[in-house]
Amino acid sequence: MVIRKSPAYAILTALICTVVLVFAAPVLTQSQPSGATSPTGTDSSTGSAEPERLTHQFSRQWLLERARSLAEQPFELPALDEDNPLNELDYDEYRRISFDPYAAIWARQDRNFTLDLFHPGFLYTTPVNINLVVGGVSRQVLYTTDIFRYEEGISDVENFDAQGYSGFRVYHPINTPDRFEEFLVFQGASYFRGTAKDQFYGLSARGLAINTARPEGEEFPYFTDFWIERPEVGAEKIVIHALLDSPSTTGAFRFDIRPGDSTVMDVEASLFPREEMT
Repeated sequence: MVIRKSPAYAILTALICTVVLVFAAPVLTQSQPSGATSPTGTDSSTGSAEPERLTHQFSRQWLLERARSLAEQPFELPALDEDNPLNELDYDEYRRISFDPYAAIWARQDRNFTLDLFHPGFLYTTPVNINLVVGGVSRQVLYTTDIFRYEEGISDVENFDAQGYSGFRVYHPINTPDRFEEFLVFQGASYFRGTAKDQFYGLSARGLAINTARPEGEEFPYFTDFWIERPEVGAEKIVIHALLDSPSTTGAFRFDIRPGDSTVMDVEASLFPREEMT
């Protein structure tokens, strides 16, 4: 995907570098030892009192095998508990929950990118697992309400576990070298959107659309898990991996994203259908 600078608006054109349809086959197994990092995914340990965190070796091949294995299993979309008050938040209430900027991932590591996390609730009731990859090792970002600010009147939602976030956004000094600004968002189903220098958000893109405008109804796949590679100091590119799941298919996605005058996203997607797709 390329978002090109334009005098009036951002022009989005889809660029699929590699799309591979692969049918389910036996999967390789890999052990997943436990480990610990801080709640926002920084590299420092907070000690034995922190809950156990999923840690494992990560690679593109590992994600392909996981997607292939998942396609052999019945589809089951994670969701908040029915009695969780986050399900009942309306638009205005949801907007009264904000991420604490002092908790931004990589904010104090002198890198060209930082991350904010989105709170679950309102329309976003599917918990999403966020993982950070450093040196080929993935570490889960544990869900915590400590990194959010709750305005008066909605503080009760802090007491309910959500088992995951609803997405994330990425910041980069895209317009001026001394100010980090939001340029990329992944949130809701398989939706994502980006912007280029001196531009504003336009339409969102989707990882996959199935049965669009069909009488039986459209199917909305979800990105259920993300693995975000920590960029090297000075790097101008960020790499994001995602696991997609839906009743019809699973998928392993890789996004190579380079923000700037033209923000370029190279997308590689491998799909593993659960059933015949036409």
